[in-house]
Amino acid sequence: MRQWKEKEEGKGRKGLRLVTQIALIAVTALFCVNYLGFQVKVEGRSMEPVVSQDSMVLVNRVSVCFFSPSRFDVIAFWQNDSSKKEKESETGDTSRIYVKYVVGLPGETIQIKDGKIWIDGTVLNEEQYQYLDEISVAGLAQEPITLGEDEYFVLGANLSNSEDSRFASIGNVKREDIIGDVWFHYHSFTDMGFI
Repeated sequence: MRQWKEKEEGKGRKGLRLVTQIALIAVTALFCVNYLGFQVKVEGRSMEPVVSQDSMVLVNRVSVCFFSPSRFDVIAFWQNDSSKKEKESETGDTSRIYVKYVVGLPGETIQIKDGKIWIDGTVLNEEQYQYLDEISVAGLAQEPITLGEDEYFVLGANLSNSEDSRFASIGNVKREDIIGDVWFHYHSFTDMGFI
């Protein structure tokens, strides 16, 4: 009888230990997702074929605290409207968060002419940016745009269907509006992976 009680107490301790470990893992995962990372649903087709419409992307929020975005990083950022940004961050509405490639860096001069992207007078070629098609709409970049010390010029992967820095609704993206680097996307079991 005594051995049976000891076995029951051993099972109880093992069960308690298992529940404690699961709770610790859940709390750690919740902390990582909410404070170190961010999850955003991609609306529209501007990042296809890299990220499919209605895919979820995971954003590394810590990276922008220590490093500046580099050319061709995929970033998530708030639309440049501080009043909307504060309201949306409080309510959890992510409809004004965009996901795009960084093409122009602070201090550079960007222009789109003859269907090509020019950075400081040098044309950006397909080997550098694999989703580069001939750009039919230059938008604001028809004339040279010199980026400020905290500004980035961003483009989508699907250049014929992307609302990006070429348009006044987005314009140059300020460093303070960047949420982080996009590092993973998932749409289904067959459409997921690192970016």
